[in-house]
Amino acid sequence: MKSCFALILLLAGEFFLLQLHFIQIFILKHFSMLRRKLFYLLCHCLRDALKYLQINYMQKQELKLNLQVRRYLLFFRMSGAASGAIVKRIVGGKSCRSERQYHVEIHSVQGDKRCGGALLNTRWVITASHCAGRLVKLKFGLNVSKLKKAKEFLKRNSLGTEQEIADKQQFSFKDEEGRIHDIMLIKLNKDVSPEHPTIPLPHHECERPKLKQQVEVGGWGATTANMKKAKSSRKLSCARTMIAACGENDKPGGKYYSDESTTMCAFQPGVEACFGDAGTAVEYNDLLYGIIVSNPVDKCANPIVMLDTCHYLKWIEDTMRTHS
Repeated sequence: MKSCFALILLLAGEFFLLQLHFIQIFILKHFSMLRRKLFYLLCHCLRDALKYLQINYMQKQELKLNLQVRRYLLFFRMSGAASGAIVKRIVGGKSCRSERQYHVEIHSVQGDKRCGGALLNTRWVITASHCAGRLVKLKFGLNVSKLKKAKEFLKRNSLGTEQEIADKQQFSFKDEEGRIHDIMLIKLNKDVSPEHPTIPLPHHECERPKLKQQVEVGGWGATTANMKKAKSSRKLSCARTMIAACGENDKPGGKYYSDESTTMCAFQPGVEACFGDAGTAVEYNDLLYGIIVSNPVDKCANPIVMLDTCHYLKWIEDTMRTHS
């Protein structure tokens, strides 16, 4: 109702100014010089008064709108404060915003497994082996902006696709002694859009980040460190953590082999990996240097245990070439 009144006021004002213009033309033809000047003075006063009323009304409406917006913001902040232990995921992190658009969400169709992964190219995803299942569902483009999705849709490229992958297209690493490591490649049924962001691997001579160097982790996992109240986050979260020495018990699950040459750890107070974060990428210098293999069930993990992708580069390339 108020917006309609504002529109009527603006239209009425413009119509009145237009009428003044025609009246001025008539006055020029029929009135004396003195009368013309008096009429012009009156017209200017009326015009200025009308403009003042229009501007004053719009400013008041803008002020009311700003106050309303502030009330909403205050409400949401208070709601967030009331949520207590709930924090952005990965625990201790912040929203990734436009980062990590290569991230893939992985669900086991038969069970309740939930993991992350990283898109290496249009046909291959890398994740942790314990994320495998007889049938897994992969979701792409979850952190891609709606604007970008719309643009690609108009080009007939879909950035928000899903695929269900059978176990025959899930390849876990096995060493020469047949021991399985907690790292896996998934071959997609069909190529995703070439416009979809991917994460590059480091070069063959790469070395893992050294102690105390910062790396970035991320995930869609639980929204709280209290696993009994854990809920899946709807925003991908990122955090920086620091490479640290692994403890005696900092290793992948007992089903998987690991040693000092394959495993690395990261520790930062307040930064934890929770259920659902396993399989997500560890970034260093914008390259894929690790995969999170921490698989906490009852509580979140800190330090975060990761596998060093430098150790597996040859296997990654050989597997993609052999099964292309």
